[in-house]
Amino acid sequence: MRISSKLGIILVAVLLLALPLLAACGDDGTKEPTAPATEPTVPVTEPTVPATEPTAPATAPAAGGPTWVLNVSYDGTSEVHTATVVGEEAIEGTDCYVAEWAFDVNPFRYDSVAGYPLKTFERNDYIAKDTMDSKRNYIKLEAAGMIELQTTKTQTYTGDHGQQYSFGNSYQFEEYTDLVPDTLAPSFTDTIEINVVAVEDITVPAGDFRCYKVEYSLVVSGQDPPKDTPQVTRAEWWSAEYDLITPVKAVEYATYQQDEVKELASYDPMPEMNADIPDLVAGEEPAATEEPVATEEPAATEEAALASLAGGTALTVDSTVNDLIAIAEIKAILEEGWGGMYGAAVAQGGDTPFREVVNGFVDYGVFTQAEADALVAEVEAALASL
Repeated sequence: MRISSKLGIILVAVLLLALPLLAACGDDGTKEPTAPATEPTVPVTEPTVPATEPTAPATAPAAGGPTWVLNVSYDGTSEVHTATVVGEEAIEGTDCYVAEWAFDVNPFRYDSVAGYPLKTFERNDYIAKDTMDSKRNYIKLEAAGMIELQTTKTQTYTGDHGQQYSFGNSYQFEEYTDLVPDTLAPSFTDTIEINVVAVEDITVPAGDFRCYKVEYSLVVSGQDPPKDTPQVTRAEWWSAEYDLITPVKAVEYATYQQDEVKELASYDPMPEMNADIPDLVAGEEPAATEEPVATEEPAATEEAALASLAGGTALTVDSTVNDLIAIAEIKAILEEGWGGMYGAAVAQGGDTPFREVVNGFVDYGVFTQAEADALVAEVEAALASL
């Protein structure tokens, strides 16, 4: 055992002395063992590649911004509209937030000018980062139940404008409206005036807010025939306590047949509260624009007309449009077939006979004279069935 132990020690010593010689040799057999020594370093560097990939999603939210939800009411219906800032874009040299909208149901309205039924599918808003003014609105909709329409409104401002608001602020801007196709109306430019008319405390689903009440008035209309001037077309309530990029509440008075009311339901993330909060300032009377009496008149007219029908009064196609409001519930004509053209005709109002109103759509190129005659016959048949 002692002899074998000594031999083992001698063999180890010989091998240790031989290692430098083996490393110095230049034949192929001695190079192969060095390859595994360097290969393990490759897997060590490979994990650093996937380590950089997660940074892409981390930067994505920085390009976007807040999300807000609006509760919207129109003519007895309720909707939920959600906007999300998805990025930024320069519009005519102004840096803007780009907000994309989503709807729980596609908004369906009647245009206040010609009475066309409008159904909205897409909307993008471009909001100036410095002043929170609207710079552009893009809307994709369906008009008259058959025409795919793209509406782009671009706002141009001069002088001092936008936020921060103060009571008594007043300025004007031009709004260019481009319609594609221009079958229903050519492009036009309106001049709109903005006035900060009050500082009010209001309550919406998102909470209590002290707000600047801002009114939009149509000063010069680019449409034919021109509208009366000045005409308050919209009111907005902008938070004085928080720098939000959306009003807390908005009421559209003139865009559609009925008033459209939007109220803030949520805003995320909520910014820090401002240090300076303005005192309350009451607006001038009359301040009842939030609940205009005019919106109740169509319902009253329809109710009276329906009552006359119950008494046996017959309506004919020669009746005035006001009389024909009573049969606005003919769903087959209002929603099917002619895609709401009957409803659009009813929306015209006034003392124009229904047949003349329908023929007016021929002038717009919406359908041919033969189709107009068929529509009149369809309404006549529906009237006869009442």
